[in-house]
Amino acid sequence: MINRWKNIARPTKVILILGTILLLLAASGFLRADSGIAVSSDQAVEIAGQHVDFVSESTQVRLIRQGFNLRPVWAVSLAIPIAGTGEFERLTTVEVDAVTGAVLRVVASDG
Repeated sequence: MINRWKNIARPTKVILILGTILLLLAASGFLRADSGIAVSSDQAVEIAGQHVDFVSESTQVRLIRQGFNLRPVWAVSLAIPIAGTGEFERLTTVEVDAVTGAVLRVVASDG
């Protein structure tokens, strides 16, 4: 078996090692999108609603990972759509830390 390993090209060895590491991380649950989340999507919507000055008619919530350590963040988009178009009268996206509930960023656009 050791002779077989010695005969494998270096790039192939690297791919095999990285693939094994990724499989172990996935099996341990480390790579799960929802691991470490303490704030629910409903709570994130409530938190985001406190940072806008309008009543949202449309809400979208997405769980994303940010940064080097892939910290979970809720991206909550609150909007007032313009009927019959794909545009918005108001649109604000609030990023809420999914672990602490802290507001990380608010991005607003008017029309």
